[in-house]
Amino acid sequence: MAKLREMLIGHPRIDSDTVRVRFSNFGASSLDIDIRVYAVTREWNDFFAIKEDVQFRIMSIVELSGTGFAFPSHTLYLGRDDGLDADRSRDVKREVSAWRRKQELPFPNLPGDRQRQLDGKLSYPPPGSPDFNVTAEELEDAGGEPLSAAAPPLEESEPLSKGTDTSGETDKK
Repeated sequence: MAKLREMLIGHPRIDSDTVRVRFSNFGASSLDIDIRVYAVTREWNDFFAIKEDVQFRIMSIVELSGTGFAFPSHTLYLGRDDGLDADRSRDVKREVSAWRRKQELPFPNLPGDRQRQLDGKLSYPPPGSPDFNVTAEELEDAGGEPLSAAAPPLEESEPLSKGTDTSGETDKK
């Protein structure tokens, strides 16, 4: 995904401020990545040429990473796996039994006190990322993208249509 972001940011016909590449979903037979960018053009033929170029570059990046695209197919592997880890299985069964005895089975919901213990305790962004230990305010001050940002006011000299994304939708301000 990092190489995809780099390619899109470096592409001369993509508005680098609009580049979004995110792992979005676990598909039935795939790991889904959403890519959203705006092409710097107002002409349909030019837009499709840019889109084609970006898609070929994406294919190349995926191939160079040693992987491929998920297409509907079936592959049958015959082999012998190591089976379940007996020690881990025993530990998990004990843990679930303890939850049941204490009437703390976390399904369909975690008990309220456990929710309060866990609330907000995971590191996000994860350690090692550039934004680790950055508050939401610091992220916004640094130009990060809040989820519900107010749109900036339209300036007199700004055109109404700024660009087109890869799905063909126009960004109207």
